[in-house]
Amino acid sequence: GNNPTLSATTLSSFDLTIYPNPASERISINSNEMFSTFRLYNVSGVLVGSGKIEKHTIELGSIQSGVYTVELISDSKSIIKKVIKL
Repeated sequence: GNNPTLSATTLSSFDLTIYPNPASERISINSNEMFSTFRLYNVSGVLVGSGKIEKHTIELGSIQSGVYTVELISDSKSIIKKVIKL
């Protein structure tokens, strides 16, 4: 059969912290889920960055200041969080 889609309650049942937020150079991900890749979107929904998550860290140094949406992707799920770049 086909898998039921993950509900919001399923997604909130695991730990995820992104810090510091707001961030100037990089953000660290503290989670019991192993996120391997990320996508970064600006307020217009345009993809401005993506790549592998190295040592639970995403480098933000090259992007402009503003509000971004980061999508964290693991083998089993993807989570979207808001991040403010100083």
